[in-house]
Amino acid sequence: MMDWMKASAPALVVGLGMLAPAAAWAGIPECNNIRIEAGANCRLELGGSGECQGSCRAGVYEKACATKQFEYCTETCTLDPEPECTDECTEQCAEQCEVGIEVVCHNNCFPECVGDCTLTCEGADDSIQCRAQCEATCDGECDHQCAQLPVDASCYSHCLECCGGSCNAAANMDCQLTCQTETWEDCEYEVQAQCEGSCDIEGALFCDGQFIVGGEELTACANALATIGIEIAEDVINAVDDAKQDWDQAERERKARGGLCSVQDEAPAAWATGLLLLGLLGLRRRRVHAR
Repeated sequence: MMDWMKASAPALVVGLGMLAPAAAWAGIPECNNIRIEAGANCRLELGGSGECQGSCRAGVYEKACATKQFEYCTETCTLDPEPECTDECTEQCAEQCEVGIEVVCHNNCFPECVGDCTLTCEGADDSIQCRAQCEATCDGECDHQCAQLPVDASCYSHCLECCGGSCNAAANMDCQLTCQTETWEDCEYEVQAQCEGSCDIEGALFCDGQFIVGGEELTACANALATIGIEIAEDVINAVDDAKQDWDQAERERKARGGLCSVQDEAPAAWATGLLLLGLLGLRRRRVHAR
């Protein structure tokens, strides 16, 4: 493991100055701490629909499981990074700062760390699972390290924490992959049950084919995504608002007619939509702040 870590250090520093700051977010607390890329294709599947149930098929749980297991394994995987990794990285990163290249801690730490995940998982029995675990380890370590930065941190401070997070991930990668693999099957069953259960009630959110959240967690996650510009959150909010308005209009018409006509008679579409989205009406309160 240490040989891989040392070999990855030059790759880390070479890429630091090459990456322009881009829209990217660390694990989002309201979305099970799963990292969701800026251009992710996210969709809401409403509860009770066959499409939602069909989305809860084998292979959609990797990110959710890996992120959850990273936290579980963090207590036992605590090796310090090799000095050669952090020292060489921060020295060359500082050179980028000196020539005016902006380094953003998590934006640079995560992609540099996962650059070696393909190589690390090359011989794994399940390369997809391994890569999910590897990326979760990079994300978790970078997230933890970069969170220590003050708001007005200098470019060099970003270098220090960025390199520290990536090197910590490298040092603990073997332990993390082993620890997560030991509990993977149980986690997969648990997440599958959560996904299917969500599809029976409120619904579930999927991003790039991965289950993110469902049920009671859906509202907070959708609001958090809305604050960072993920389009599905806006679509969900608009859909819920439209359904609520249709419902209110149908209710006003029913009352105006003395209650002789049912809501189903006046607005069957609004009634059906209202039932499906009942658990999401709280989305109108959009002021939930994402990290």
